[in-house]
Amino acid sequence: MAASRILPLAVPEIISYPHISYALSVVSLAPEGVDWVFSNYVQLCMLDHGSTVEMRYFIPNADLFPFPGLFGTQHIRRDWILHYCPSFVDFVRFSIDREFYVWTFVDEYYIPGTRSYRNQSFEHSIMIHGYDDERREFHISGYLESQRYMQSTLAYDAAELGFTEMRVPENHYANNTHLLTRSVNGYEFKTHWIMEQLTDYGRARPSDVRMEIFEERKECPYYWGIGVIDGLQEKLRQHMSGETFVDHRPFFILLEHKKTMNRRIAYMAEHGHFVFSDAVRDGYREIESKAQTIMNLELKYLMTRENRYLTQMIERLGGLREAEAQTIEQMLAQYERHDQRRKEG
Repeated sequence: MAASRILPLAVPEIISYPHISYALSVVSLAPEGVDWVFSNYVQLCMLDHGSTVEMRYFIPNADLFPFPGLFGTQHIRRDWILHYCPSFVDFVRFSIDREFYVWTFVDEYYIPGTRSYRNQSFEHSIMIHGYDDERREFHISGYLESQRYMQSTLAYDAAELGFTEMRVPENHYANNTHLLTRSVNGYEFKTHWIMEQLTDYGRARPSDVRMEIFEERKECPYYWGIGVIDGLQEKLRQHMSGETFVDHRPFFILLEHKKTMNRRIAYMAEHGHFVFSDAVRDGYREIESKAQTIMNLELKYLMTRENRYLTQMIERLGGLREAEAQTIEQMLAQYERHDQRRKEG
């Protein structure tokens, strides 16, 4: 019988970035990992590079820092694999047999189902979590059809070509392959930490000053927390005047942030961590709806290039900011009253 092995994957809460979704699909296999996910991913920041903007969740990345539920991340340079392994396929099979998930980069020109397949060279990441020798295919997760996060399969031959034929500069991040493996180290849900992050978010305060070791030298303007909405409004105004171009990605992350907040509120109530009022729950559902409308307007703009949609987005972003600021203040006040009662008695 031909050999096969498939490591389990969870559906990640965050799918806007590969470096987040791949790690979370492993971390979230354990209940303690889900606790960790919902205790984090509250704070946002946005970098204004001038011609582009970059929206981030303010949290260390699994390719650089250990996460609860993972034994850190092993990094292997691409040229080491090419030099020391009989083939990339053999390297992956060897790794999976030892319970390592293989997070690597390939040239999508060779990867069926991607936008660049047989069209153009484009380096992008996939994570391989299983193999099947009889079918000669890997089980992968990645950003495939319409650049949506999904699970699929990939033929051995296509994976081999995608890895070996990729051409990037020597110091390029795509030259790194990361190996993830699960650990039993746990994590306790931290309601107080959520509220601290939410305080920074709601008051547009920078969070990197909490630990100077993570404080980057800023080469461009930063927006923090709810202030990212102000930044997006300003960039859209620049977009309308022809100074820059704002694509859909920051609006997708803004929407994802609201969806995750609603799931977090429900998770906290379900597991007995904290129950917010009906007004808060209704408020954040309405905030998510507002963010969805803004995302829809962005898609309409991309299809039509009509500036009236950008004007509507600027206006609706203002409404979103106002609603979210009000709801966050309610959340902080409710938690503060609860915490005070707990201390008193």
